[in-house]
Amino acid sequence: MKPDFKHFIAPEALKIHLNVLGWKMMNPYIHEDVAIFKPDFYQNNHVIALAKHGYIWAKGYTIIRYKNQDFNSVEELLNKWKYAINDYDKWNFLAEKEWVLTKDGKESLYFFDNLQTIPMRKKFRC
Repeated sequence: MKPDFKHFIAPEALKIHLNVLGWKMMNPYIHEDVAIFKPDFYQNNHVIALAKHGYIWAKGYTIIRYKNQDFNSVEELLNKWKYAINDYDKWNFLAEKEWVLTKDGKESLYFFDNLQTIPMRKKFRC
């Protein structure tokens, strides 16, 4: 798995990218020195970034087709096919989770799914 600055990035680069946008990184999933930012790799409600008045968390459901089988999570797929992560480019996502920006835990303000669409914290006064 190679960094693509969409869903995969060096951990330190992710930290810097989030900081520049006003967010503090929280517990990213790391695989072979690559931080994975795709929400499907996280459980629902996992918080990936925080700010004083807001946070970014995973929400939704996943369906992945791999080797003519459907899986309801990345974990389920990797439990059956341990090295499937090396074939990531062959995964077909039929349904994908999103990152949700929430202010003060009350309302969802913004939805996105990759590094290139992370909003500036100040835009939402978080």
